[in-house]
Amino acid sequence: MSLRKYFHFKNLMMNRIRESEIDETVSLINPAYGYQDQAKGRARTDAEHLRKRASETHFYVVKDGGGIVGCVYVEPSGGSLHFGLLTLADHYRKTGLAQAIMKAIEDFAGANRYESLELDYMSLAPWLKKYYERYGFIETGVVINWGSIDLIHMSKKL
Repeated sequence: MSLRKYFHFKNLMMNRIRESEIDETVSLINPAYGYQDQAKGRARTDAEHLRKRASETHFYVVKDGGGIVGCVYVEPSGGSLHFGLLTLADHYRKTGLAQAIMKAIEDFAGANRYESLELDYMSLAPWLKKYYERYGFIETGVVINWGSIDLIHMSKKL
């Protein structure tokens, strides 16, 4: 099964990332995560890193007329489905696209009998805690040190 089957938003399409889309996706991700560049000492990702993550996960891009306007990856982890790098182009923020992606992830997880959804947000982005709490996620108490940034684990039972 594919996450694509569960995604529905206006005239946008969701597909697994292709090699030819790596550079454009890096260009989408890095500005969105620019707030963490100084703490990490580099941009969030590069083509090599994204290519590796795409080979390890189910990495999807959302396209509008050929251009990439969003992305996310999902990754099974036991009875849970982990997701990350949920990113939108600026002009698609506050349009409902993030909610459509979140709904697709949850519907996919439910259809595939995962027990929970999991994510990690960065300590440099405390506003994300409230955002994900609106979707029923709670902090688990697990914090992973990622250099000068902590990754704070959240989970949602399905």
